[in-house]
Amino acid sequence: MTNKVKFVENAEMLSAYKNGFQQIGEMVNGIDRFTRHSTGIFIETIIKANEEQLGNIQQQRTQLEIDIKEFLAYANSKMNYLNEVEAFLLEQKAKAERMAEEARKSLEEEQQEV
Repeated sequence: MTNKVKFVENAEMLSAYKNGFQQIGEMVNGIDRFTRHSTGIFIETIIKANEEQLGNIQQQRTQLEIDIKEFLAYANSKMNYLNEVEAFLLEQKAKAERMAEEARKSLEEEQQEV
């Protein structure tokens, strides 16, 4: 079930809405200095927003570090396992090649004796 957003299309209401923001914009553009109270609100708001964003970034970085450590632990474990299996298989290959060579020599010796 999808909720479709329904819009009200009313030119008069939209004009009044935009007019309100225009008036606010004119007031803001008319500011040439701050009161002590306004300065405090402005700076505190910036600090609070910055701290929230900083907290979010630090949380994301911490999670990324955790993810990287987990991946590296997985990759390291798998690499060690693959190296051990590869070494074992190479050893088995060499052993099979030695046995094949010994069998070939033995057959050659038998043929020379005949």
